[in-house]
Amino acid sequence: MATQATKKRRIPEPGSLRQLLTTRSTKSLHPLEWTPESLNLIGWPSPRAILTSLTSAPTKPDPPPFRDSRRDYHVKSVLLTLTRVKHGPLRDQYIRQLFGLLIPRESRSAPNLRHDGRHFATIYPSIIVRARSTHRPLFAYVDQSYLTEKRYKKFHQRRDWPTTYEAVQKMNKLPFDPYYASILIAMAQEARYSTSATEFQVHLFTPSRDQVFLTQYSATIPSLYLKNFDNTYKAFSCPLVFTERNLSLEHSEMISEAIQEIEKLCEPLPSGCESPSKRKTMSDIDNLGDQSPTANQEEDEEAKRQRVD
Repeated sequence: MATQATKKRRIPEPGSLRQLLTTRSTKSLHPLEWTPESLNLIGWPSPRAILTSLTSAPTKPDPPPFRDSRRDYHVKSVLLTLTRVKHGPLRDQYIRQLFGLLIPRESRSAPNLRHDGRHFATIYPSIIVRARSTHRPLFAYVDQSYLTEKRYKKFHQRRDWPTTYEAVQKMNKLPFDPYYASILIAMAQEARYSTSATEFQVHLFTPSRDQVFLTQYSATIPSLYLKNFDNTYKAFSCPLVFTERNLSLEHSEMISEAIQEIEKLCEPLPSGCESPSKRKTMSDIDNLGDQSPTANQEEDEEAKRQRVD
């Protein structure tokens, strides 16, 4: 019997997530409790590896993704309020409200983080937006005030109040919150079920630490990297691309343009349509209707022949 038990016991490979957790005498923590060491264990790039782009306003921004004058009025009202509220949870609240006004739609379905093919934790960003056709997660939004409240509730279950307060404040001082990585990974895991692609682009928006900018984190996560979570007993070495850029809160059109770009890149195209890089705005999709570029070209050629005749 002992021999059979030994044969059935799974031994984690060197470098696998399970082996790393065992070696360091740690357990799989809930994503709200992830630390910088947790990010090292899963091979997530450190904040120093993140690329930063320019924060100046675009010269010719795309039109905002809404034409509702009432919503436009509310956007201007929130922007005016942000000039008066400089920092703190109240500023987070108004930035969250601004982002909610700029997005095309919002989903109530939260993604799940999975380990070894099983549910491990439900990930709750403040806002999540999914693709219209496939319902795959496109991008999410979260702010520090929201996470602080979540952590107080989670940490206080096993700790006294002074210890809980100290632990939460320590997390708030990190340059990059580890929970952001869990959101991006969970979205990429779910995206696999709606596409045959071998890598998945996911995005997260959050106010910068000084609450001056809206930071957009973008991750291109290969399916091979996700296998580290599918089978924690095996090691899969695969780097991922992780970048950030700061969007000025004074120019809401920058945020609108970033949202449009994500949708153009991630939404699947109708059969026969040109690539997203060749289209300038999301409104082009609506204008195409059931006609493809090939059909339009044939009509143009026919019209030219008639003029020649």
